[in-house]
Amino acid sequence: MLMYNISIQLYMQGSMIRINEKTKEALSDLKVHPRESYSDVIDRLVAHALDEEPLSVETLNAIRQAREDVSSGRFYTMEEALKELGLE
Repeated sequence: MLMYNISIQLYMQGSMIRINEKTKEALSDLKVHPRESYSDVIDRLVAHALDEEPLSVETLNAIRQAREDVSSGRFYTMEEALKELGLE
């Protein structure tokens, strides 16, 4: 598989980034309209990736505890839960 590096000039900031052809194609596929700039596509992706409301310490601890419970076998299967709730 041939990999090509594509240089995109970001004119507003005068920066250049190098991406491979596959990434350029993926960015092109994410354009809302054909004339949308790659910078706008990247801005949208970054905005979606940033979490403005990070998880609280309590939530992170609850997730950690739940993962430990599952690893230790302390959970109900769907069948067991339905039976326990009288829904089976």
